[in-house]
Amino acid sequence: MGFFSTVLGFFGFGFGTFIGLLIGYYLFIYYQSTDVKDPQIRPLVEHDSKSLQQLLTEIPQWVKNPDYDRVDWLNKFIENMWPYLDKVCVVQ
Repeated sequence: MGFFSTVLGFFGFGFGTFIGLLIGYYLFIYYQSTDVKDPQIRPLVEHDSKSLQQLLTEIPQWVKNPDYDRVDWLNKFIENMWPYLDKVCVVQ
């Protein structure tokens, strides 16, 4: 019974993979979005102040704020632990 189960399992997997790829290809090719618009690419100088404010929301936080990824808590922790770490690291 194990032999038939193995053969049918491989056949089902192969058939299912083939059908999945066929359906995926059909959906990818025939159901692509048709309302895609090309973005207007202009220099920042040509934008007015309202459009610049709208662009500012799309900029990631780490670009706008240099302290975004700072780890002050780690610096304070190491500063407080330094005397103890210094004693541990001393080689005798």
